[in-house]
Amino acid sequence: MPQLAYNQEMSEAFAGLLSDSRFHEIESKIALEAISFGFGLCATQANPANGVKLPDTNNVVITDDAGTYTAGDIVVTVNGTDVTESFDTDKNTTMTALAASIQALATVSTAAYVAGSHTITIVAANDVDLTVTVDVSGITGTMTISSIVGTCLDLVRGIAVHSHIANNTLPTIGASTFEAAGYVANDAVSVLRKGQVWVEVADAVVIDTPVYLITAGANKGKLTDSSSSPNILVPSAVFRSATSAAGIAKVDINLPV
Repeated sequence: MPQLAYNQEMSEAFAGLLSDSRFHEIESKIALEAISFGFGLCATQANPANGVKLPDTNNVVITDDAGTYTAGDIVVTVNGTDVTESFDTDKNTTMTALAASIQALATVSTAAYVAGSHTITIVAANDVDLTVTVDVSGITGTMTISSIVGTCLDLVRGIAVHSHIANNTLPTIGASTFEAAGYVANDAVSVLRKGQVWVEVADAVVIDTPVYLITAGANKGKLTDSSSSPNILVPSAVFRSATSAAGIAKVDINLPV
């Protein structure tokens, strides 16, 4: 019996697979870490021309409530290292000195206190994921910490395309081992900048919505249509299929040069 109906689009496949036969612009970059197929990638700060990695939470803003600080020690922990500053003269002098002590850490590029906004802004050193906590239990005064907000300053480079060379095993399509496969550090990574590709999504997404890259937590590197901080927008990208939960979806991407 002849086949009388045909799908106009290719069937859903697996993360990192190109979704059609149109023109695709793919660059070859160096993996700075393990990278799963279908994940979003960013340029490295140390070598932006050649290296790619998963996004980092590399900008943290500490905000206090403008309360008083008259004596005692404040402790900021950055990636497990404690920075302790004792009160000196007044609050602004002490917080400025605290920022300078934070900036002296190897994991930090800059740290600056702004008295008017009551903030310390910490920018990570090359390709460091920042984890920051603040302890004000040792101070005399009413000052508390209003918020500690991490964001990502990375430049999005594209999406990791599947490669049989990188995938050392070839299990059945859809098997968990296949979905978890990808590139290892120092591999040559195929990075899609223009075209359509199946990507890993962390939750339900809606067709024709903007694409965001998750920059923190267990889903770092996966895509979503949620603009919630610290997710970052993937420029000139849109979802071309929908999902009802985590899984794979089709993304159309057209990054500028």
